[in-house]
Amino acid sequence: MKRSALNVPISAAFSPDGRYVAYQSSNTLTLARIDGSVVATRPMSGSRWLPDSTGLFIATSAPQRAAPLAILELDARITDTSLELTNPMLSVDGKTIVAEQQEGCCASIIQREIRAAPRSGGPFRVIATSSAPATATQAVALLGVDDQDRVLFRDGDRVGLVPLAGGPRQDLAIPPGLVPSQVGADASSPDRSIILLLSFDPTAAWMFFKDRLQAFPSEAGTIVRVDHASSGLPGTPVWLGSQTILVRSRTGSLASYDLSAYTPGFASNALRSILPQFPVENVLAYRDGAILWRNGDRVHVLALATRQDRDTGLVLTTTDAVASGITGGFLLITGSGSYEISAP
Repeated sequence: MKRSALNVPISAAFSPDGRYVAYQSSNTLTLARIDGSVVATRPMSGSRWLPDSTGLFIATSAPQRAAPLAILELDARITDTSLELTNPMLSVDGKTIVAEQQEGCCASIIQREIRAAPRSGGPFRVIATSSAPATATQAVALLGVDDQDRVLFRDGDRVGLVPLAGGPRQDLAIPPGLVPSQVGADASSPDRSIILLLSFDPTAAWMFFKDRLQAFPSEAGTIVRVDHASSGLPGTPVWLGSQTILVRSRTGSLASYDLSAYTPGFASNALRSILPQFPVENVLAYRDGAILWRNGDRVHVLALATRQDRDTGLVLTTTDAVASGITGGFLLITGSGSYEISAP
């Protein structure tokens, strides 16, 4: 472990590839490389990393509904789009942005369309329009884009699927217990073959997998997540492979679960224990087979393949910390400084 030259607020958001970090101070957004060199500082609020780490989704103004969507590029350029900053997602090739569209103002905002536009800028096209009555305010919601570039979306009490390139809409069978109006987007597997969903009433995990909606396997336990602790939002699931996810088993152990080995209604051998009685709420980051985690106030690195757990000697005096996997290990930002930690 060594002290890093990067000193930014702990509200920082790392790019998915761990090469950049973005952080907000008042109404100013700063984009920097992890070596501390600043790429851009701009007066704006609201940002979110593109999933391919090629830039930041940003808001160009603050209207009385969703803001216009632009992209802060890694060379500090701004690319305007014809979409809004409402749950934007990317196509498989990264060339098309898909987002929800809002109309109206204030308490009378209506969300009835999902639109797509070129990532490089250009006019939008409508991908899906709600079939709900015109008075329905939040009629549609974007849930994901799968590995075949099909857009998964909620439409009132239905869940639909439509090709991004154009084509007929397909309504999916709703499994028992799933209330479509209460479901929202969660995350996708690295290969996009699985789209995870969250239901809020009742609270439950679901997924779109193998062309059907189904409950997240109860035998897997609960999904281990990192990030977003300070925002109150669900964290990002930890994926160990294209379809393998990190979970806390029903016995309390840290485990991997291979969703490709799961068939609804049948027992499986998809669960592999990694470390018994692991406090999964303390996972800070994952990269290349290693987990950065906190045991009480001490920071550890766990190698999943060997189950070797190393105490780094770093003591966290606060529960607030943000971390990311970087080349060769991890970068951890705390209230007292930033640290580079090598992986096993």
